[in-house]
Amino acid sequence: MRNTKELRAKGQEARAATKPVRAALYVRVSTQAQADRFSLPAQRKVLQKLAQDRGWNALLYDEGGVSAETIEARPVFRRLLDDVAAGRIDLVAVIEMERLCRASDLRDWARITTTFRDAGVLVATPERIFNLETAEDDFEADLRGILSKREKRKLLERTKRGIDEARDAGRFCGGRPPTGYKLDYETRKIIPDAEMVPVVERIFASDLPDYQLEKMLRREGTPITGGTIRRIRTNVFYLGLRPNSEGKLIPADWSPIISQELWERQQAGGPKPKPRGSAYLLSGMVRCRNCGGPVVGQPIRPAKDGTKLYIYRCNCPRRCSKPGRMLTGWLVDMFVVDALERYIQGPPSLTDRFKEALAQRQSLNAGDFAKRREELRAKAKDLEEREQRLVASLENGSMPERLVGKRIKAIAKERGELQLEIDSLKAMMNIPSLPDVQEILGLAEDLSNATKAQRRHLLRRLTASIEIDGPERLLVVRWGLGGESLYRIPHLRGGARRRVSQLVLKVQALLSNQSLRN
Repeated sequence: MRNTKELRAKGQEARAATKPVRAALYVRVSTQAQADRFSLPAQRKVLQKLAQDRGWNALLYDEGGVSAETIEARPVFRRLLDDVAAGRIDLVAVIEMERLCRASDLRDWARITTTFRDAGVLVATPERIFNLETAEDDFEADLRGILSKREKRKLLERTKRGIDEARDAGRFCGGRPPTGYKLDYETRKIIPDAEMVPVVERIFASDLPDYQLEKMLRREGTPITGGTIRRIRTNVFYLGLRPNSEGKLIPADWSPIISQELWERQQAGGPKPKPRGSAYLLSGMVRCRNCGGPVVGQPIRPAKDGTKLYIYRCNCPRRCSKPGRMLTGWLVDMFVVDALERYIQGPPSLTDRFKEALAQRQSLNAGDFAKRREELRAKAKDLEEREQRLVASLENGSMPERLVGKRIKAIAKERGELQLEIDSLKAMMNIPSLPDVQEILGLAEDLSNATKAQRRHLLRRLTASIEIDGPERLLVVRWGLGGESLYRIPHLRGGARRRVSQLVLKVQALLSNQSLRN
């Protein structure tokens, strides 16, 4: 089987060298042009000359000024992957392999190489042609992905250090200055805007609510929104202060606009926001199973009987690999409450679960927890240093590629086992104390009559995580004391009466067949 693949790969390379192929020329630079090795015109010139010399039928895919951190943020590259998967491309030419992906993890790199390998597409640079169906080229491409990941993480670390240094020095870290300030392009510093300073002073001196002050200023010819007024009144920027890298307020290098007395008066006498409860049962507790991002509730039009309808959907459409799918909110809440009731009723009972968890925690004191936490941190740091030394030895040629790849895979496996131990330690440290246990057991005994706030409290104390997979319509509830509940959320179609009948049949079948795994 292996010999067959190698022969087919050699045949593809030979055809690419002798026969015109359908080549995609992909050019890209990030938004930080000064950090890029080649500009867009230079990339086009080199790749077009390469295609002309080799006799390729070239099609340009130009994606200027886009970072390679994620595939979802690169529409041109997504179109390129679609064309590769559809068999419309035989070869992808780039100025260097890092143009394809430069992310802080290897998920996107694996997705790219898998797509190219499945379609039998070659990857060409001005130096050589890579055939991912051969063992050597595939291995070298993976190593280039690892090196790209390392360079990206080093860049992120340097950027973070630079931002932290600027914050600790009280400097402005970029972006758009708030209303009342402007950027002096000669000194590159923030200075007060003489035209807007009186407006800011009036906003702080006024006792009117935000929306009334907005109307008054608009009538006087100053267009400003109520949200902007609210942000101005709570921004310490106007006191000449800024938070440092540790979150503490320090003097900044720009002049204050208002006095401390005016600030304190506004904070003491200004309009207070109305207290608001959580709109949905699972607000702030649900994550997307595909990207790990937050899942939020969104209201939709009310029903004919006046009932407020809402949905749950992933709030990270650019990062999520399967965005756009939504689940009916009240239906998800119903399944979560059913999972909570089943977990409380056992077996084993909730009381027995708490007794076992408390016995485990009492066997370790606070010193043992702290010591073990430091050991895990040191071990994680050691794994990171070992990986960096292996990459450095590969770069200077002191170790062969196969040995480096084998050891890096072993480190990745060890890191996964370490993460499981860290998660287990966190779960043990978050076990409620005895008074909290009595409160939780009291609420659990009367769950059928509990309010939404009480059910939210129980879910927060008993669950380790709640995940939703929109495309698969899957709900996964992991419990902090062990075990998980899996549900398939039904899809309801048709009119109101048909939906009700479907719901009754599906829920009865689902609740009788759903799993609760310990």
